[in-house]
Amino acid sequence: MKLDAHRQCFELFMNAFSTYRPLLTRIKSQYDQAIDSALKSEADNIQLRQQVVAVESSKLRAIEETRAEAAATAANQRGELARRLAEAESKVVKAEARAKAAVAEAADARTLAADALKEAAATRELNRTLKQRILDESSWGKRPLASQLNQVMVNPRTDGEQQVPTGGEQEEQETQQEREH
Repeated sequence: MKLDAHRQCFELFMNAFSTYRPLLTRIKSQYDQAIDSALKSEADNIQLRQQVVAVESSKLRAIEETRAEAAATAANQRGELARRLAEAESKVVKAEARAKAAVAEAADARTLAADALKEAAATRELNRTLKQRILDESSWGKRPLASQLNQVMVNPRTDGEQQVPTGGEQEEQETQQEREH
């Protein structure tokens, strides 16, 4: 556009100076070749720019797709981690509940053991007392009527055997002796 005006002026100048016309024609042809080469380069540059824009656009799309995939993967991983965390927290809560129950059970067991020890001690004491009473009752020497029973003579039997009083007969003899005294 601008070059057309310059080209026309140069052609007029060449026509006006016919002596320098061959030299000016060569100069003009060199300039025309340079301008054509520049225009061709510019056209190639336009194609290259379009290719660069296309490559940039595809690169941006690839970046966006990669980001979307990464975001989806991260979201899935966060979801999985959140699920695992919830499971772990649930296990912790259950374990804490079991631990509390175990502590309570241990406290109950300690209380039962202490009660059992007290009961065992009381039973041992009662057993000792009962043994002492049994020993005291089985000892003839400590009974009040024992000395009198030792003095009682039992008549021998006629068949040569001694008559041993039975439990009821012995009580009758003891009550009879008490009445006499």
